[in-house]
Amino acid sequence: MVNDLKIFFEIIRFNRGPQDLPTNIRLLNKTILANILVGQIPSDAQYNFLASLLTTIIFIGITLIFIQICLHVKEANTGMSNIYKPRYLQTSSAVLGIHALIGLVASLLFLITKNDPNTVMTIVLLTSLYSWIVYGHIFKYTFDTSMVFGLAISFLYSMVAGFIMLLFLQAFFL
Repeated sequence: MVNDLKIFFEIIRFNRGPQDLPTNIRLLNKTILANILVGQIPSDAQYNFLASLLTTIIFIGITLIFIQICLHVKEANTGMSNIYKPRYLQTSSAVLGIHALIGLVASLLFLITKNDPNTVMTIVLLTSLYSWIVYGHIFKYTFDTSMVFGLAISFLYSMVAGFIMLLFLQAFFL
């Protein structure tokens, strides 16, 4: 696991890609668990365990489905079947692992700054922008394409995930 963690940090620094992670369902399960645990770190006084858990589970589901659909489209366009199955595990592990690491750092910064509204907005803006770029880097390698196309997929992923999570949260909590 320590070697995998080093690879995640190298992906964050743009030195490696998802293809450097093992094709392993256990690693994917660990990144899912890490997201669930990081998602439960209370970030403010109005912390709602149910909303946090639901948001985390929805995010994980959206991520796994989005990557599966994108890889299926890529597979259909290349005419090669089953070639992208290992990439599904690697890409899903990479995106969820990076999300857990960035989420952990952001949560710790929220706690350190005592949720100062200006600081929180700055942290959210910077971590969102950085995540978008890192996910673009991951998608670049996943789809064997340019960074611009990887960023476009990353932007689409962010919009789809945000939209669906807002729909679910409105349905359950409003």
